[in-house]
Amino acid sequence: FCVAVDSGGNELTWNGTTWSSPAHIVYAGDALTSVSCVSSSFCVAVDDGGYAVTWNGTSWSLPNPIDNGTYLSSVSCVSSAFCVAVDYSGNELIWNGVYWASPVSVDPGASINSVSCASSAFCVAVDGKGNVVSANADSGASWSLPNPIDNGISINSVSCASSSFCVAVDYYGSAFTWNGASWSGPASVDPGLSLASVSCASAGFCVAVDYYGNAVILNGAYWSSPAKIDNGAVLTSVSCVSSSFCVAVDSGGNELTWNGNSWSSVASVNAGLAITSVSCASSSFCAAVDAAGNSIIWSGASWSFRNPIDNGTNLASVSCASSSFCVAVDHYGNAVIWNGASWSLPRSVDPGASLTSVSCASSSFCVAVDSKGNGLRTNAV
Repeated sequence: FCVAVDSGGNELTWNGTTWSSPAHIVYAGDALTSVSCVSSSFCVAVDDGGYAVTWNGTSWSLPNPIDNGTYLSSVSCVSSAFCVAVDYSGNELIWNGVYWASPVSVDPGASINSVSCASSAFCVAVDGKGNVVSANADSGASWSLPNPIDNGISINSVSCASSSFCVAVDYYGSAFTWNGASWSGPASVDPGLSLASVSCASAGFCVAVDYYGNAVILNGAYWSSPAKIDNGAVLTSVSCVSSSFCVAVDSGGNELTWNGNSWSSVASVNAGLAITSVSCASSSFCAAVDAAGNSIIWSGASWSFRNPIDNGTNLASVSCASSSFCVAVDHYGNAVIWNGASWSLPRSVDPGASLTSVSCASSSFCVAVDSKGNGLRTNAV
């Protein structure tokens, strides 16, 4: 079971053998911007026209105008009875399992970029003006007032491991930590440099990488100094499975591994070609994909030779649920599937659309999204 969505308002379904034809699930001209699935029988997708659509395991609902035509930017669901959607006008909307509540202004005049719910009792949203808002929605408590934690600077990403641990990072190298009661002040962990990504394996351990070859690590209560791990190269992706194993990749075809104490030397594993994404299921299995349609596999001892799996096409994202199941997607609407021994042939699952990201929660459930607002889902077992 997999679902992918695109910017044309379509979704496609994988049934274990073939992908369905694109099915239009929102109105013409509306682009799907975010999708959140908690199981193979419940997903919510939102679009740039203020509509939401819900998957019930059999079919998508009709588009539901929940936000007065406003651009919905992100949705986060923790169960079929609790979702939060946010928009570019500073509003949030809550799904209670039966209906969507009316939009509530929680961040007036701000564009909310992202929302993350650790549970139905805790959500955090971040905006383009350096604010965070949070809520204990399960108890009916209201959202906090916008909390200006970042002096007007756009916060790039937030990751919450629990209601007492979140990390947010911004475009100027600062990190902020939520301890369950308050946000820390900006910690300049990578001064002046744009943090590209943060990956938290658990509360107390996170790795952030930037576009200039640096990594910073939160280990317990303290961030490390920026470590130039990649000679100024553009680090494109990082994946951590524990505090003793992370892999970072770059635009020069290199990888670096964190062993709990130090980063390895830069290793050329895909010489001359930019690695666009890496996903580790364990310390003995990772898959990485590149801009020329190749994959490389980490076996726990070494990386495989470059394997052309997608006819020279730019692979955008890969997600591995286990060592026997990965899905990679490309910018031309194709997907390829790893079965533990080999990759499938590329399958045109979203013709004419650029698939931008894929995430697999398990070998039986993945979601992919594209630049036209479409989503696809799969039951891959």
